[in-house]
Amino acid sequence: MVQFSAEGVVCRKCGRLMYIVSESERFSDSSKRISYYYKCPSCGYRVDLEQINIIASSDLIIVRRRINLHNKQG
Repeated sequence: MVQFSAEGVVCRKCGRLMYIVSESERFSDSSKRISYYYKCPSCGYRVDLEQINIIASSDLIIVRRRINLHNKQG
């Protein structure tokens, strides 16, 4: 569960503000993965938000998107 404050997202381990990270990876089979997550600069705690996997062949492109809804506070 993500905790929000007026300043932003708060780390549930140490209480500091977290920042959002966008990370992309390319694999040897030409597939790609893009990840979005919050990360605490102090303790390194990470909250995964979304992951996008892209697989391309000569006649087909497959895009899989995984959203972690359990992290939303509501």
